[in-house]
Amino acid sequence: MHAMSEILARKRERHAAVFGTNDMLAVGAMVFARSASLSVPGDIAIAGFDDIPAAKLLGLTTVRQPQFDLGALAARTLVERLQPCGLKPPGQSLELKFEMMKRSPA
Repeated sequence: MHAMSEILARKRERHAAVFGTNDMLAVGAMVFARSASLSVPGDIAIAGFDDIPAAKLLGLTTVRQPQFDLGALAARTLVERLQPCGLKPPGQSLELKFEMMKRSPA
């Protein structure tokens, strides 16, 4: 809430959008914006990351990641690193596809 109040206090630099690093932060930003009489997404767009169940109920645009695949990949990578002959150098980058869930708040 503190960060959102600072963003909205900037009169000269009116922001068009806020991205929460997770949906709970984005929901908090949405609640704060509405309490400041701002329309979401009319006055300010807000999006999050995770696609928690509440995101759909609130009409929050969010990024959905493949949670099962992410967990399976993490487990497989851990098992590979624990094998004596399967050690991989640190800093390996792995990517999974994500999906943007575009929604409009009610």
